[in-house]
Amino acid sequence: MVGYKTQSLDTTREAEIFLFDLWRSWSLSQKCNHIEGLLAAFSERFYISDSAVREAIQKERSFNLIDNNTGWKIDVFVLAQNIFQQNQLKRRQAISVNEKDDKLYFSSAEDTVLQKILWYRLSQRQSEQQWRDILGILKLQSDRLDLKYLQDWAQSLSISQDLETALNEAGF
Repeated sequence: MVGYKTQSLDTTREAEIFLFDLWRSWSLSQKCNHIEGLLAAFSERFYISDSAVREAIQKERSFNLIDNNTGWKIDVFVLAQNIFQQNQLKRRQAISVNEKDDKLYFSSAEDTVLQKILWYRLSQRQSEQQWRDILGILKLQSDRLDLKYLQDWAQSLSISQDLETALNEAGF
């Protein structure tokens, strides 16, 4: 699943991709074979660290792809098997990307805001980039957001205070 990325205030070119971990029942050799395929698929165009990919999968974290042509960074997140992230996957939105009707799946704005608040909390509220992204999404999507959904999940995730602060700063 691909996540929204807002244009930041700096000149960073960045995207975020979320990978759903379907490998839990696979053997180590199956996982290694899949990782090799992932590395091979991206290594011609992107810098990709074998050890970072393996660690991200093991710890359900993230790794980066860096486009060798443009320098753009893509954050790839391995999603954990928790109720929120399972719901996030179910709510993804398909966008056709070409005439063959190939699709990319994007996280909803609401789920992206909630996930970014969680990451913001993990940084002890120090990540200015995450906070700018949260505010940017709230402002850009303001008339299309499901505020009840945001508030209900914020309560479940124990991040209501941060959501309310973000909503206030974004002008809600």
